[in-house]
Amino acid sequence: MKPIITKSKFAFIGTIFFLLFLMGVSSKVNAQTLIAGWDFQTTTTGGTAAAVSPATPKVYNANFGSGTIYFDGTNNSSSWFVPVTGSTNTELNSFAGTAVNAGPGFSVVTSGASSLALVGGLAQASNGKFAIFSFSMTGYINLTVSYASQRSTTGFTNQIWEYSTNGTTWTPLNTVTTVPAAFGTITLPTTTGLDGAANAYLRFSGTGATATTGNNRLDNIQLNATVGVPFNTNPISGSPFCISDDSGTVVNVPYTYGGTFNPGNILTVELSSSTGSFASPVSIGTLSTTSSVGSVSAIIPAGTASGSGYRIRVVSSDPVGISNNNGSNLTIDKVVAVASNNGPVCAGLSLQLFSNGGSTYSWTGPNGFSNSNQNPTIATTVAADSGVFIATAISTLGCTDTASTLAIVQTCGCLPPTITSSVQEPSCNGGSNGSIDITVSGGVSPYTFQWSTTAITEDVSGVSAGVYSVIVTDAILCTDTFYITVGEPTLMAPTVVVTHPGCPGTSDGSIDLSVSGGTPGYTYLWDTGALTEDVSGLPAGLYSVTITDANGCITYAFGVLNNPGVFSLSSINTDVACAGVNSGSIDLIASNDTSNNSNPGLLISEFLANPAGTDSSKEWVELIATKFINFATTPYTVIVANNGGGTTKGWVQGGVASATTNGTYAFEISSGTVSAGDVFYVGGSNMNVTGLKLRTIDVSTTGGDGGIGSATTGGILGNGGTNADGIAVFNAPVSTLDSNSVPVDAIFFGTGTGGASEWRSRWIYITY
Repeated sequence: MKPIITKSKFAFIGTIFFLLFLMGVSSKVNAQTLIAGWDFQTTTTGGTAAAVSPATPKVYNANFGSGTIYFDGTNNSSSWFVPVTGSTNTELNSFAGTAVNAGPGFSVVTSGASSLALVGGLAQASNGKFAIFSFSMTGYINLTVSYASQRSTTGFTNQIWEYSTNGTTWTPLNTVTTVPAAFGTITLPTTTGLDGAANAYLRFSGTGATATTGNNRLDNIQLNATVGVPFNTNPISGSPFCISDDSGTVVNVPYTYGGTFNPGNILTVELSSSTGSFASPVSIGTLSTTSSVGSVSAIIPAGTASGSGYRIRVVSSDPVGISNNNGSNLTIDKVVAVASNNGPVCAGLSLQLFSNGGSTYSWTGPNGFSNSNQNPTIATTVAADSGVFIATAISTLGCTDTASTLAIVQTCGCLPPTITSSVQEPSCNGGSNGSIDITVSGGVSPYTFQWSTTAITEDVSGVSAGVYSVIVTDAILCTDTFYITVGEPTLMAPTVVVTHPGCPGTSDGSIDLSVSGGTPGYTYLWDTGALTEDVSGLPAGLYSVTITDANGCITYAFGVLNNPGVFSLSSINTDVACAGVNSGSIDLIASNDTSNNSNPGLLISEFLANPAGTDSSKEWVELIATKFINFATTPYTVIVANNGGGTTKGWVQGGVASATTNGTYAFEISSGTVSAGDVFYVGGSNMNVTGLKLRTIDVSTTGGDGGIGSATTGGILGNGGTNADGIAVFNAPVSTLDSNSVPVDAIFFGTGTGGASEWRSRWIYITY
């Protein structure tokens, strides 16, 4: 009896064969090739074996296929720490491995140094560090990454993977948030972003390590990809490609494909970023074709940024494929010309043309105009000069763009407007409360105004001394430019003539004050309360006066009265030779100490520490002279001391003057002359004062005079902190000073001085 085979049985058998066929096809289509693999033990295939610290390598060549892992700074990897000896704080180490995820030929030995460990390191410094995988995807698509990994309890909690085709621009691939405690296989999503890339990169980083020895172990890393049909974008000619904001340029893109495109296939040309990245490509052209060899005409869009690292590739739709890029950098040169003019102008006046956007220029225009200047001028215009002028901007690469500007030159039928002006000077020298009031005549009203201050009003105020211009344009666009000068009062200049007391302790001294400059109508306020110009009936001492002119401007003057020396008598007696003989004599010698050695010569009147809130070479000390001094013959020295310095060497402690170091700094005044009442300054070379500067030093590069004080990027004056800061004046050259030297004037300042003001008052009292 023959077996009976029903139709349904045949159908079932057919279905089985069909499914088996599909499985075979699917297996063939999805079969992948190991393009790079690391087992961190086998070295016979040319790979790099892991080793325990401190011999752990920082570069690993693949044991299978071709590729390299970098931990040494190469290809923008981080430099992972490996100690010279021992294993302290290491960030790379090795431990026992696994057979999990081992590929064909991989070592399955699990003992000894057979897996790579990425360790937290000192203060978990390896959190966020990068390991870079470098390999090639030429001829391959659909990259899949798999590896065996396990985590110690304090190792990385997250493993972050990214990919790139240039090693600088990175695209996220996957973040692994669950790393098993015992070796398990981790497989990343398949990516097409590296399809066909001649230079392909993966970047690994870990986060979440919480201990020095916390680690992730990696073993049996496999990079698998599908063999792809060769698809290439061939070399492209025409670089540099010239574009502007409103005009692109055509580029011909040749390609070759090793297979057969299906009917309905669309080729799309993609343009990379200026760094060669296709992370966000721009579609610049398409072609419907099944031809495996040909070219696509594309247009680089207007407005594309200039750059020299562009690449182009071709993408197919059926079958889906991505070609290699064109293989070399392309330059896009964007040139955007700009043109304008100062018209409308009246015939007979000048027309100014302006252009920008290039490195060289070319102009053409009406009435036969041509010029190669960037901003040419037609000095004397005629009506025929009206029209459109065209500027061509030319880049250094020879790319060009044009822009036009309409210039109007008209016969105005009138004279340009004219002005008269009234100027109000600033009240004080250096002030800014001046004003200019102009009156316009001629032309055709209404008028418009353009001042050099950018004001557009007829009159301006709040101006300082200087020259100002205003362009006046009338209703029919006739224009002219006018210049107005604003002056200012001269500086007030007080002169002081002193008459010293006749005898020590008397009050018959006087000060004769005269003032020039400013605005006359001066008023006076002396520190004695006197309101007169001159004062008399004065004992020895320092006097100051505030002078105010008619405009309220203020200046100051000082006068110093000195006591004469003490008058004394002495005698030389000669006895008589014999009794009754008138041969005796008395020789009286009267003297008055006019040397006035008790006069200190210089007093400290003011100082500025920490100008604008910052220690700098802008710091200064102000001094006032109490007598005539020629510093070339009588040198003086000013010393500043900081933070309580000088405990053993007095005012010549020496060293760097800073907020953290005890020290002093010296300025020797050895040139110039001053008279009683003169005010002058010593200090940093950048001091911002108006007046006589007799000794300046760039303290940032030069130490103090006589070796007292070192160069410092900070200042030389203390900031008045909890320690005492001081300033002293010596009537001696710096070379003669030692720990026993006594100043002629000194002040102390800071919260730690206790009685600085009392000390100064007693010193002045003794001086006079």
